[in-house]
Amino acid sequence: MYLFGYYSNYDVYAKYNYDKFSANVPKNVGGTTSHQGLALFFIAISEMPMLFLSKKFIIKYKYRVILLFSAIFYIIRLTLLSLATSPIMIIGIGMLQALSFAVFLPTIIKLLLIV
Repeated sequence: MYLFGYYSNYDVYAKYNYDKFSANVPKNVGGTTSHQGLALFFIAISEMPMLFLSKKFIIKYKYRVILLFSAIFYIIRLTLLSLATSPIMIIGIGMLQALSFAVFLPTIIKLLLIV
């Protein structure tokens, strides 16, 4: 019962935060629900190649270098998102997700598994 309560709380928390930021950014600059869907689609598509190539990068570079690279692109992406004025800009900036989150996630998971 405890695990079910934890999962349902996490699910509500994750859905609330996801709906409030990622999906609503295009709408906040004058976009429609179509722009929201396109933004989420291109974000997901841009992540896939990096997730598949992440093992090669983890073997070739040190964890600290990869995490620093990811952090720099997080800063760039969030700065550009704060300056965006149109839904098309949001969709383009969303493609930087491949160099921030898609690099960060496999690296941090691998790092946690070896620690």
